[in-house]
Amino acid sequence: MRFTAKKIVWEYFRYLQMNIDKFHRNVNLLPLVCQVWTNEFRFMRVRVRMQNKKTNLYSQAHLMVAAIRVYEHLNSRPPTVDDVCRVINFSVEQGYFICRKLQEIEIIKAVEGSYGTRLFINDHLKLENLPRDEPANKLEDDLKKFQNTQKAFSRKIESFQAQQKQKKKNLFAEMEKKLKEELEKK
Repeated sequence: MRFTAKKIVWEYFRYLQMNIDKFHRNVNLLPLVCQVWTNEFRFMRVRVRMQNKKTNLYSQAHLMVAAIRVYEHLNSRPPTVDDVCRVINFSVEQGYFICRKLQEIEIIKAVEGSYGTRLFINDHLKLENLPRDEPANKLEDDLKKFQNTQKAFSRKIESFQAQQKQKKKNLFAEMEKKLKEELEKK
């Protein structure tokens, strides 16, 4: 049986209800137990939200641009990629990937200065031109493409090796034929 914090709290509540006369002095435990339960409930809501999180470029680009604006508003200075990633809880690699894509499309501009590379919003209206749904799985498509090229390359190598074997056979057959002719002449 898998125990979650919610089940443990309910079990503790039942235990307290059964033995209320023993624990009448321990009134301070109830708020603590309620706090644990509400924290677990918040965590469960966050977990559900994370499962429904959209990972297409359109949604992530909007998040990135919004995070740049929020960071500029809160700190009165343009953010770095690390700052933006901290605000929206992205990994730094994912943040740099999205920033590169947005720079290619000229939605944001990265300016290098003495205090590092800062991000500026160039044209936020271009966000609406991004595709909302990406293909099902680009990684699988790229993997199949790579495998097909590898198969084609291996077939090419096999055919080349077969041609070389045939050339060797023909060469040895010719040499053997010449040797037989020379032996017959003697």
